[in-house]
Amino acid sequence: MRWGTARVKPEFRTADATADRWRPCGDGVVALACGLLVLLRAKGTRSHRVIGYLYVAAMLALNVTAFLIYRLYGRFGPFHVAALVSLAMVIAG
Repeated sequence: MRWGTARVKPEFRTADATADRWRPCGDGVVALACGLLVLLRAKGTRSHRVIGYLYVAAMLALNVTAFLIYRLYGRFGPFHVAALVSLAMVIAG
């Protein structure tokens, strides 16, 4: 048994799945960058609001892609629980 491949379904070990694996990383980096910029900008300015909306969009995309990982491993895990909590926080504002 090779490390990291024991639970992954064979159809997801191909190069086609690389976009599904890297998408959450990209969304997370965008959310982190926007979150930092929102904290550094003066509250109430147009740039603060635009970057805030980008942050919310990136967090929603990150949560959606976290739920898509369910197909990859075939079960609900701790990352899905964290995504539910994160999604509730984003929706709550």
